[in-house]
Parts: sequence; structure tokens; C-alpha cells
Amino acid sequence: MRRKYPLSALAALFAISAVLMGCQHQPPLSEPALLVVGASHASCLQQIEKIMARDLGGPVELTNAAFAKSDRLPIGPAEILDAQGRLLQGRQRGQPEGYRLSKNQNVCQLERDNHVGKSALSACQCRVMRP
Repeated sequence: MRRKYPLSALAALFAISAVLMGCQHQPPLSEPALLVVGASHASCLQQIEKIMARDLGGPVELTNAAFAKSDRLPIGPAEILDAQGRLLQGRQRGQPEGYRLSKNQNVCQLERDNHVGKSALSACQCRVMRP
């Protein structure tokens, strides 16, 4: 035997479902970003260099062009060349690491490829990339 539900019960069920769906917490999305060159740009680059040096276990030096045209930045190991410009060890040393710059709400973030976690960049200003 098929039950018939009153219209008010169906409306209440629908309302409860809508409220529960609206209450689900969704983290804000990070969007690809570019650095904004401003008064704090030098200290921003220093902050990024410090994070990368910690990650990679050695010094990192960035130019003003870092994250200026792309939200991604590959960092490769330094190449040691002989007097003729050939690699001293005769081969590349390791694979480049990749980093991504993003903006989540008003915070610039640096994320290392294939690693969990993001570092907030308090010294940086960035803007969301437009397609």
C-alpha cells in the first residue's frame, strides 16, 4: 500500500534538506595569482626566497620577474659550468622543483608542487590572474 504524505510534510522535508546543504562548510578557493610590484616587493621576494631555501636546503635568489607573468615558477639546481660553458659534472643535477602562487581571499600563498600545505606570504601583495 502506498502512503500519501501531506504537502506540508514534503515542504518541511525540502526546507530541512536545503538548510543542511547550505550549512556544509566549503573552504574558500585559491585562485592563480601574480605578484604586484610595489613598495614591499623586495621584502616579499626575500620571504619567498626564505621559504624556498628552507624547502630545498640551499640558497635561492629570485629576480623581480618571479611570478610576474605566470603563477608558476620552476626552480632548478644551479648549473656549474667549466671555462668552455659545459656542465662541470657533465649532467644535470636533479629535477627542477615547481612552486605556485595563489590568492585566497586577501592572502597570497606559496605552494610547492607535489607537497601538502601552503605558506601565507604576509609581505606580499598579489592579484588574481584573469584568463
